[in-house]
Amino acid sequence: LSADQADAMARIGGVYLQQKKLPQAESYFQQSLTIRLKLYGKIHPDVADVYAKLAKSCAWDEICALDYCDSAYVSIGYRPNHIQPFTTVSSPIQLLTILQTRASLLTSYYDSTKSIEYLFVADSIFQQALQLINFIKNSFDEPASRIALLDNYFQIYEKAIAVKDELKKVTCDVKYWEEAFFIAEQSNAIILNEALHTVDAEEFAGIPDSLLAQDRQLKIDLAFLEKLLFEENLKVTNRDLAKSNRLNDRILALKMQRENLLHKLRKEYPTYFELRYNAKLVNVQDLQKNVLRHDQTLLSYFIGEDNIFAFVISARTFEVVHIKKDFPLESWTEDFVNSIYRFNPGSPDYDVLNQKYANIGHEMFQLIFEPVQPFIHTKRIVIIPGGVLGYLPFEALLTAPATDYNRFDTQDFLLKKYQISYCYSGTLLQDVQRKTSRGKRFIAFAPSYGGDTLDIRSDPWKAVLGSLTYNRREAEAIQRIMGGKVFLGEQATESQFLKSAFDADILHLATHGKANDQHGEYSYLAFYQTSDSVENELVFVKDLYNMRLQASLVVLSACETGVGEFQRGEGIVSMARGFFYAGASSIITTLWSIDDNASAEIMVAFYKNLKAGQPKDEALRNAKLNYLSRMQNTNRSHPLFWAAFVPAGNMEPLPVGELPRWWVWVLAALAIGLLVKVFRR
Repeated sequence: LSADQADAMARIGGVYLQQKKLPQAESYFQQSLTIRLKLYGKIHPDVADVYAKLAKSCAWDEICALDYCDSAYVSIGYRPNHIQPFTTVSSPIQLLTILQTRASLLTSYYDSTKSIEYLFVADSIFQQALQLINFIKNSFDEPASRIALLDNYFQIYEKAIAVKDELKKVTCDVKYWEEAFFIAEQSNAIILNEALHTVDAEEFAGIPDSLLAQDRQLKIDLAFLEKLLFEENLKVTNRDLAKSNRLNDRILALKMQRENLLHKLRKEYPTYFELRYNAKLVNVQDLQKNVLRHDQTLLSYFIGEDNIFAFVISARTFEVVHIKKDFPLESWTEDFVNSIYRFNPGSPDYDVLNQKYANIGHEMFQLIFEPVQPFIHTKRIVIIPGGVLGYLPFEALLTAPATDYNRFDTQDFLLKKYQISYCYSGTLLQDVQRKTSRGKRFIAFAPSYGGDTLDIRSDPWKAVLGSLTYNRREAEAIQRIMGGKVFLGEQATESQFLKSAFDADILHLATHGKANDQHGEYSYLAFYQTSDSVENELVFVKDLYNMRLQASLVVLSACETGVGEFQRGEGIVSMARGFFYAGASSIITTLWSIDDNASAEIMVAFYKNLKAGQPKDEALRNAKLNYLSRMQNTNRSHPLFWAAFVPAGNMEPLPVGELPRWWVWVLAALAIGLLVKVFRR
């Protein structure tokens, strides 16, 4: 008998289990169990694994299935009623699978009997599973490991929310909806939320500045070397294997050095990790009392494999809408965005694309927005777009079928009915609304490009940086409205950006940008291309992670700065997310490459509205509506030209600046006059 034989029997049993041939599956699992018991004894993760599989193979027999789950608990060392139940477990990852199996069995027994007791127990076990995910997550120092954990076990979040939703329906107790929202929050923007709490953790944990400086320098060095390795590995020809190996060795050495430092911090300053990784998440009451304005509604989507849950929260109301995901959401979203992005009046596909846009735009509205519309009683909506919805420009959805596919200005865009902004999580929305800007002024960057081919370290990964005809004019026009400083043409370099960005209250970047949907952290902004041999004049998302900004607003008037790689549990890793990570309170970003003439017009109108005291979402919406009004009966009213801009974060109006000097003299004169009058009396 050998471990290989046991594994083979388990694999064959797994095939029969997938085919729902349960007796055959149980037979092979039993053979695997017999071998593993002889090899390892009863207390071993591999024995627990086969017990969990046996539970699935006899799911029809409740007593048998749950007994096997109990045996799996014993084999892995899990004691649910222990004060610290996870510390005695030999394989926490294996326990996650066992808990998921048991909870799923119980929900299936509820479905067949409608006995609520099964639902209560399933709810309890899903809560244990979620606590275990947090326990495991906090043991990982690498963000990628935490993201991978959530990705592999994301279905636990979905099923846990579904159980809460069913409990609300059966008991009519709204607390289950509130708990469901809290679970959804746990699955949103995990790394981003942790990053935003790092500053507080550093402040209150009492860690010496020298250790914090050492950690920051290690992160900066790692980011730089990883960027070099990424660029080297992209080469199709002339790749220097020896250089790649040297970079890998240096990266590994730095990672080990940082791991040792983090181990020291974890041991000597446990409060730091508690504050950073177990930061308080926002709940429904927090949002209603302290975050949402009376004229705002939060619409948070949780996108699972089989279900969509929409949480609709206003200052006075709270509803949850369950939408069955029985349509191809991912492919329809991609088709919808492509029908906008590929718009070209000279294309032979012109009519087909316009028809596709109109049909999918209305159908998507009916599927994901119309079901929640009865519960939205405000014009202002903050959307947390779970999953693939992060790529979707909601404002371009159509509330009614198009009467003329080629007359875009007559179409019923959602933009015309609602004032929409976005955020990555409710917790992030709370955090950015608490921030006060310490930046000093408006700063803009508008590099010039000569149609240069961007050649990243003599590499064939190239991008043509076409000339932006209107970006300079845009920056200068906005400066006349806002004052401040602009860096134009060859002044708009990466080094100048890194030097100046910290002082900005409003940071405006009229540059080229490029999303990377395979490696989101390598999406970039391109500055003026110098002959500098050290830097490539690109700022990557990864670079932003090591920056600290004070800006109340960052405007990315560039291409594709709002899209990137989708990571489940984190969202879309984009330039916009990177700026939130760096400390910005609000972002205006773009979902696709935009015509820089339309961009300039919309941006100038946006800043005029902002200067007039309008909230950021209102200022952008009015700029778009004004643009649509001016472009009636033209192709430029198509969403390609205006829907790419999306606002995210704190949408409050800009704080009122200092009073003009003449007002100071007027107030001083009034005060003196008042004093004279008092003394005369």
